[in-house]
Amino acid sequence: MDIKDFYWVKKERKWISEETPLGEGMVDLKRYFSLVKEYAIQGPFSVHYEYSLGGAQDGAKVITMKKEDVLAAMKKDLATLKGLLQEAGLK
Repeated sequence: MDIKDFYWVKKERKWISEETPLGEGMVDLKRYFSLVKEYAIQGPFSVHYEYSLGGAQDGAKVITMKKEDVLAAMKKDLATLKGLLQEAGLK
């Protein structure tokens, strides 16, 4: 299952999605994982880091953020995911 978060923003009269760190967007992740448990859905999770990480999110060879900040953001998302899984009784 691909895991990411986002919110809608209006730019030039069009609604587009803006990716965010897990738990900072509008996706009801608690509800999502409660449904995963309820329906006994199994399989691997893949966290998508599509929000701005200084270019790292797009595979840039040279990024505009400190490597430590990129890793800290990724670790925060993983901690959020682990907390959501535990709360849903999936871990």
